[in-house]
Amino acid sequence: MTRRLTLIAPAATAAQRLGRLPADEPIELPTGARPPRIDGPQVAACFRAPELQARQTAEWLGFEATTEATLGNLDIGRWQGHSLESLAGEDPDGLARWLRDPAAAPHGGESIEQLCQRIAPWLTTLATGHTLMVTHSAVIRAFMLAAMEAPAHSYFGLDVAPLTLTRLEDSTRWRVRCSGVALDSSVKGS
Repeated sequence: MTRRLTLIAPAATAAQRLGRLPADEPIELPTGARPPRIDGPQVAACFRAPELQARQTAEWLGFEATTEATLGNLDIGRWQGHSLESLAGEDPDGLARWLRDPAAAPHGGESIEQLCQRIAPWLTTLATGHTLMVTHSAVIRAFMLAAMEAPAHSYFGLDVAPLTLTRLEDSTRWRVRCSGVALDSSVKGS
């Protein structure tokens, strides 16, 4: 039987709109924004990251999602709320090391390698059927790397925007079926 995993990146926060690295803060939706309808196979299980951004997005989309700590955002330690531009001035060596070496964690938090190691086991434990998760772009990147069996240094080659859908599928092996599908209209797919 086939296993499907639909990953939804949360709506953006004020800090993200200003180009800052994420912190645990509320989402910002345009005035009058209505949630899109997401069509597809029946969902057998629905999970979300513990942060406010993921919870509010799941609620706005109408999902009754179980909170799962391992889906939490990449811990960027003392860099939370900073822009890459400000970090380039304040900690240029640390930023360069972080962008180059997936084992580096100059911010005092979690490395990209650690994030990938935390997420990869999900793909071996998912049940047959369709699972939906509302989680952060960093986590979605880690899921895509695991599905493609790609090395952690490929992380920054992937882009996941807010309120986009990524779908992974496993019938004989995991593959990325689609990524970056904007949730601004009815989303369909099997």
